[in-house]
Amino acid sequence: MLGSLLDRIFVAYSNRNGSLPPQIEHYSFRNGNDSTNWVCFIPEFCYHIPSIRKRIIPEGVNLDVYVLPKTIVQPNPELTRLFLDDVLMAATQNQTKHYSGKEVNVLGISLGNVLSFRFAEQIQVNKLLSIVPGSRLAECIWESIATNPIAENSGRSLQDYQKSLANYNPIESVSKINPLVSEIYLGGRDLMIPTKRGKELAQAMQEKVKVNMKYHRFSGHVETVVSFSKKFHKIVHNSVSS
Repeated sequence: MLGSLLDRIFVAYSNRNGSLPPQIEHYSFRNGNDSTNWVCFIPEFCYHIPSIRKRIIPEGVNLDVYVLPKTIVQPNPELTRLFLDDVLMAATQNQTKHYSGKEVNVLGISLGNVLSFRFAEQIQVNKLLSIVPGSRLAECIWESIATNPIAENSGRSLQDYQKSLANYNPIESVSKINPLVSEIYLGGRDLMIPTKRGKELAQAMQEKVKVNMKYHRFSGHVETVVSFSKKFHKIVHNSVSS
């Protein structure tokens, strides 16, 4: 178990400064024999590191993958909100237009959870997988070792971030969603989305629906994501076979 060490190394070698991309990074993988569609909201490193992408994008299933850029957290939180709005709209419209009537499962990894929970508000989902989530976006940004420097140097306050990003607090979505199956994966040494924020969301979920909780006590953010990715292929194909 590497604990929080891998988080610190990952952040040290990741440059999160810069503007947002002009277009949404979306990939569609189709298998006509599968009646289930997976909608996945994942951070950039999950797609652009080949070893993780291979596990997150299993063959033989329908997936729509929305990749969030490493620059998603902006000094101006309104820019972050607008980008999230665009991704959410694209995902819900794509699902409604092309896959209406199909069973839909949703996967959120890291900051992708703020979209997966909002998506589940608008589209009835069968299975919701939540990997290293946080309860409240603004607070997670300010408390994360990855994004705190951006927020601290933005010239804006926590309250400014809270106001701009109020629509993207997963804990506020809990009362509005009703997945048949829910799974939450947390790392006990997470420094990128503090463990206490994930626990807060998990507790709120457990008060409403049955949640299969996976708690990696000695793992950080990145290690928990990697551990989950090794299991995702089996989870997806078990869903297909059932």
